[in-house]
Amino acid sequence: MLDRKSATSTEVKQYEIRDRIIIHKLPLASPTFLNFWCPIIPDLPYQRVTDLQVDLYHSYNLIHEKEHGNFMLYSHVEGPLPREIHLELRYHVERLPLLYSLESERVGEIRSRLLFSRHLSFERHVDESPRVKELAELIVGDRANILEKARRLYDYVLENGTQSSEDVHALFVSLCRSLNIPARFVVGEELDTFSEEESDSISSGYHAWAEFFAPGIGWLPVDASYSCKYKKSYLFGNLPSNHIAWSVGRDILLQPPQTGGRLLFFMAPYAEVAGNVHRHVFRKITSRELSFSQTFSNA
Repeated sequence: MLDRKSATSTEVKQYEIRDRIIIHKLPLASPTFLNFWCPIIPDLPYQRVTDLQVDLYHSYNLIHEKEHGNFMLYSHVEGPLPREIHLELRYHVERLPLLYSLESERVGEIRSRLLFSRHLSFERHVDESPRVKELAELIVGDRANILEKARRLYDYVLENGTQSSEDVHALFVSLCRSLNIPARFVVGEELDTFSEEESDSISSGYHAWAEFFAPGIGWLPVDASYSCKYKKSYLFGNLPSNHIAWSVGRDILLQPPQTGGRLLFFMAPYAEVAGNVHRHVFRKITSRELSFSQTFSNA
C-alpha cells in the first residue's frame, strides 16, 4: 500500500475566470478569411465548469477534437475582415479535491494497449530510446504494480529532474511509456488566490503537469515540476487547489484541422489568415476566488 499525504484542502474552490482575446493587425485586403481556435476549460475529475459565457460578434462552434478530446471554440470569418476581432470568455469553475485512495491493491493491469495507443506512442519530447527503457526498468526494479512503478518513477524524477515543466514531465512521460504505462502531458494555469473583495488577479502564467493511467482508479495527476521547485513530494496523485487544466496531450491537431503544423500543446488561441499562421494575438486571463465552498469527506 502506498502512503498518501493530503496535498489539497477537502473543500471545493470556486473561481471566476475571464479570458480576453484580441486578434489584431488583420489584413484589410479582400478576398481573405480568418480561422481561429481557442481552448475551452474542460470538465475533468478534479474540475467542473458550472457556467460559461461567450462574447463574440462572429458565429462560432464549440467542438471536441478527436485525438485527445480537448474542448475548443472555433470560428471562421470571411473577408473583408475587421482590423481587430475581440473575444471574451467568462467562466465559473469549481476546483474539486482529489480524494482517491491510492492503494496498490485497487490497481489492475492494462488489458488493451489499443485503448491507450495515443498515450503510449511517440510524440515530441517523448524519448523512446532503449536507454530510457533500460533506465525505467532499473528504477522500478521488481515492482509489478503500475501504481508502485509510477511512484518509483516519480521519486526518481524528483531527485534527478530540473524545475522546468517541459523537461521534468517529458522525462516522467517517457519513463512511463517505456514501461507501457499510459501517460500524458497536461497544460493549465496556476491561479493566484484573490478573494471577491480584492481586484482581479492576473494569471501567473501557464503551468504543466503530467497524468498516468492506473486501472481501477483512472487518470492520476503528477506535478513533479512543482514538487521540484518547492521541495514537496506529496504531489503524486494530487494537485494544488489553484491549478486549472486547459488541455491534455502534445502534437495537437485542432478541429477542424489547422493548415499549419500540429501544435506542441494547446494552451493559447491560434489563428490563421488565408491558411497562414497569424501571430498577432493578444490575451489576458484574470481570475478571482469566490467565497463559495463545500466540504468533502474522506470517509
